[in-house]
Amino acid sequence: MISFKDFEKEDGKIDWNALRKAKIEAGESCHKCNSMIFPAKGCYALCCKCECLNKDDAVDHNYFVRCPSCSATFSPFESDNYNNFNSC
Repeated sequence: MISFKDFEKEDGKIDWNALRKAKIEAGESCHKCNSMIFPAKGCYALCCKCECLNKDDAVDHNYFVRCPSCSATFSPFESDNYNNFNSC
């Protein structure tokens, strides 16, 4: 398991970007939404909720939504366009 202590700089600050990248590459964090994966998969991976976004089943995700018409996924939090749900 990757520790933030491994990414401490000489001035005592943590290199959070390098830590995030290392966790994604080790399969400890999802590369799409950055949520924690447990147990770690050991390689670049998606969390179970992001994997469900690619299936036709019902999905409950904390960050992404899937359009029921065209199946496109997006984050409504990353846009100032509040008409995203009416786009299809």
